[in-house]
Amino acid sequence: MHGVAVLRVALTLPATACMGDDEDASVRRRRPRRPRARCRRRTSPPRRPASPGRQYVYEIEARSADASSDRIPATAETPVPPLRAARLAGAFNVRTRTLSQSGYVSYQAPVFGWSFKPRCRTGACEARWSDLHRKRIRTTLERRGARYRGSYTGPFTTHCAGTPATSSVEIEFKVVAARVIGREWRATRIVGTLDQSEPVQLGCTSSGASHSLRARLVR
Repeated sequence: MHGVAVLRVALTLPATACMGDDEDASVRRRRPRRPRARCRRRTSPPRRPASPGRQYVYEIEARSADASSDRIPATAETPVPPLRAARLAGAFNVRTRTLSQSGYVSYQAPVFGWSFKPRCRTGACEARWSDLHRKRIRTTLERRGARYRGSYTGPFTTHCAGTPATSSVEIEFKVVAARVIGREWRATRIVGTLDQSEPVQLGCTSSGASHSLRARLVR
């Protein structure tokens, strides 16, 4: 018979082979809401990936050597992956807002360009954080669900008598938006906090500041 190919609905729609050649075709459901594709003698790859959280409409038709059924519409809705599954990677434009600060002669909320490089080949995991302009600013961020946190000690944004001061920096944020880029579920927006402090050094008093941060994926 001309059998029926199974359409497995996921972020991509893989094609599967048809069944035998001698009996009339029939349409069955293996799982609820998982439609069957129209059977063809030769299957082909999907034309484009399916996007998460979208509804797709298909037509099902069964054929035999001398007859075919009416076409029946079927719908399938792709699930939206959780934010904790979003891969943190790429360059982000970061804006901050100062919540509190002390010990500085003058202070302005900093802006950054940050890069994140996952420490795994696929999916969400710990990521290497670095500044796009000051390569010495970098550390590894621990991941817990959709949240990341890490610490860094070294030159940051503060100077004392024209010399870069040593700062202790604490970063914590969570993924709040994601989308499919290529074939990956990627983090596109993060929000969190950034705290920095400087001990007495180079003749300057101790200082510290706390910021909220918002960042968007650039590439």
